[in-house]
Amino acid sequence: GQPFTINVDLLKDISVVNHNISNKIELTSDIGLVMKLPTTKIIEEFALREDDPSQESIDDINLAVECIDYIYDKDGVYYAKDASKEELVEFVSNLTKDQFSSMEQFFKAIPSIYAEKQHTCTKCGFEHKVRLEGIADFFM
Repeated sequence: GQPFTINVDLLKDISVVNHNISNKIELTSDIGLVMKLPTTKIIEEFALREDDPSQESIDDINLAVECIDYIYDKDGVYYAKDASKEELVEFVSNLTKDQFSSMEQFFKAIPSIYAEKQHTCTKCGFEHKVRLEGIADFFM
């Protein structure tokens, strides 16, 4: 129960997990989409809402919508910036479970940062191993 502070040297203590991800997601043989990485602003906005489990599925859809660059099919390319948010939400909401799972895999494989630090409690002497992970742990 004793609060403590951990100092992290952003140049020495940070490690990056970088998965080789593709931003192209094939939904069917004729339809797919290309994703863009979420901005820091988007990550921060969704991180602030993590405490409300009732919003989880809505947030998943909204995060996916925010990160669609374009949708393509055999007839052409449709940029997300040219569509309304409602149209994109409807598109994502109508995906099958497997198709949406493909989008989730994109987010799970996004490069992330972490730092592992040790701290000995000054009150009880317990050795804590702390892992800071993701932008929110470092900048919020």
